Amino acid sequence: MKKNILVTGSSYGIGFEIAKNFAYQNHNIIISGRSNSNLKKAKKNIKSKNLILQKCNFENESSVKNFFKKLKKKITKIDIIICNVGSGKTSKSGEENLKVWKNVFSKNFFSTTNVIENYLKVFKNRSSLTKIIIIGSIAGNFKGNAPLSYSLAKNCLINYTKYMSLILSKKNITINVVSPGHVLIKGNNWDKKLKKENNLIKNIINKTVSLKRFCKPEDINNCINFLISDKAEYINGVNIEVDGNTK
Repeated sequence: MKKNILVTGSSYGIGFEIAKNFAYQNHNIIISGRSNSNLKKAKKNIKSKNLILQKCNFENESSVKNFFKKLKKKITKIDIIICNVGSGKTSKSGEENLKVWKNVFSKNFFSTTNVIENYLKVFKNRSSLTKIIIIGSIAGNFKGNAPLSYSLAKNCLINYTKYMSLILSKKNITINVVSPGHVLIKGNNWDKKLKKENNLIKNIINKTVSLKRFCKPEDINNCINFLISDKAEYINGVNIEVDGNTK
């Protein structure tokens, strides 16, 4: 059955790959991001008639509020929400300051809570089950040698999900986290590192990932496809690591 699916931060990267996966399944997809030009590029590359493009800064509460109000005029319900906004760009562990902490939590924590809080306010009448999936990171379980600030923000998301699942279940909503390992996508940081230091990066992956390869977008999408299916309706409040068993 065709669903209305919102993917935040979906104009490029992991979010774009998730949106493309849903589009191929003939769902109605709301792709979103800060840049109109990136959204137009995403639309051109996805090549689906079932797309809604809407600009939003998910770190900004008023922007998110307006986003959902505008969206409510276009669709009557959202079946699935994928909270994908996040960034691992931050200071080295031990070199953080207040500005760094605020920036990291804004991108990796509040960008998600803003979505959930404003969705609940605007889309109040939910007769069918809504599923929320948060894209986390194995850094949230302090794996993969990520910077401390990023790891703590992602760890907060995992614990937020576990607690909020108890509250949201009363509103006919389930919420889960999918935490990828080291994801390789054309143009992302790992791709750039491979081009600069191919042998070194391959050696790191071979030593730290038991399956000895990067996480692919298909690995993430396969997990998401299961979670949005009827077979996963009893799964709630969990964090699923898609990392090939990374140290």
